[in-house]
Amino acid sequence: MTKYLNDLSRFISDRKITEEEFLSNDERRLFRSLKSMGERATKGRDIDRYIFEVVYKGGRSTLRMILEGRHSMSIGNHVAKRFRDMDELEFVDVIKTKNGAKVVLRPVK
Repeated sequence: MTKYLNDLSRFISDRKITEEEFLSNDERRLFRSLKSMGERATKGRDIDRYIFEVVYKGGRSTLRMILEGRHSMSIGNHVAKRFRDMDELEFVDVIKTKNGAKVVLRPVK
C-alpha cells in the first residue's frame, strides 16, 4: 500500500499545472486570442522576445504579453487596439517598460 502512495505522491509532485487550467472558458478564449494576435503582429518586426503569462492577484486574473525590442510599443498598441472595444474586458492597457512594452488585459469577473 505504501508503494502505491509513494508512486502517487511522486506523480502528483512531478505534474506541472499550467495557468490555462485555472482560467474560465471566456478567459481561456481571450488568452488564446491574445497569443495568436500577438504572434501574428510580431512577424517581420524588430522584436527580441515576447512572453505570454497569466498573473493572479486578489483572486483576479490578468492576461499579459511582454515584448522586448525596438518595435515593441507599436506592436503593443496594435494588439491592444484589437481588444479595446470588447465588453468582456474590464480594461486594456499598454505600458512602456525599460526594455520594451507590456500589454495588459483584465477580464470582467
